[in-house]
Amino acid sequence: MTFERPWVLFGAALAAVVVAVLVERARRGQTRAALTYSSLAFAREAIGRARMQERWLLATWMLAWILFAMAGAGPIVRLSVPTRNAYAVLCIDTSGSMASTDLRPSRWDAALAAARSFARALPPGTHIGVVAFATSAMVLQPPTTERSQVLAALDELPRPGGATAIGDALRAAATMLPSRGRRVVVLVTDGVNNTGSDPLETAQWLGAHRIVVDTVGIGTPSGSVIPGTGGEIATIDPDALRAYAAATGGLFVEVSDAAKLRAALEHLGTLAGTEKRPIALGVPLAIAASALAMASALLGFLWGRYP
Repeated sequence: MTFERPWVLFGAALAAVVVAVLVERARRGQTRAALTYSSLAFAREAIGRARMQERWLLATWMLAWILFAMAGAGPIVRLSVPTRNAYAVLCIDTSGSMASTDLRPSRWDAALAAARSFARALPPGTHIGVVAFATSAMVLQPPTTERSQVLAALDELPRPGGATAIGDALRAAATMLPSRGRRVVVLVTDGVNNTGSDPLETAQWLGAHRIVVDTVGIGTPSGSVIPGTGGEIATIDPDALRAYAAATGGLFVEVSDAAKLRAALEHLGTLAGTEKRPIALGVPLAIAASALAMASALLGFLWGRYP
């Protein structure tokens, strides 16, 4: 929570201290008067009851004062709320290393299953596009709100083969996105960029245009042999993937099994259709403070006491 006018809180705290001192002095004067003109037993009983009532009233008045002060300070919170016409492009690595089997039955199969979960998790009305990339990038589905078209496009995902052109995939995703609004690119890859354009430069360009890139790195820490390569090990570059996400304010997730991959993409899917917006709380807090102050005043009237 942030405040547009934080100095109001300081002024309110100072005023509360002054009021508390004055109330305490008045209470002491009333206590001395009661002891002077009453029997000791009666005075103790009356003072005890009065103090309890006064404490309740003072507490409610102070809470109302705090709420009024917070309302006057202009409190603002940033909350994730659903947004209309959000756009999400899923970029899926189909390079040769995706045939590795450290994720069962293979990295490619795990990515395909997780991509389907991602599409289903997106809020209704979100536009989804799909890009497959290996040595080059290929648009499988321009952004659409029809989930059936997206799932059909995923069925056409190429089998693993070729190099890894992450930068080209990000560029292809950028060409499908509008010039404004909530726009997210979700990059799913297991490899190190080894061909095509510089992915970090592209990510920085996307970040400058307020397009978020979330990166999901697939692979176990020890890696796995790439089938048909004579023993080449599939690797992953988490530092690079983290840098791509950081350049745009996105998230980086590293997963080492199919279940975690599916859960990660489902979570990113729920986030893709939302955005953080500033919500002003001044009016609700002022209403709550007013209600509390009126309740305290009513109690004071019924008890014949005022803080």
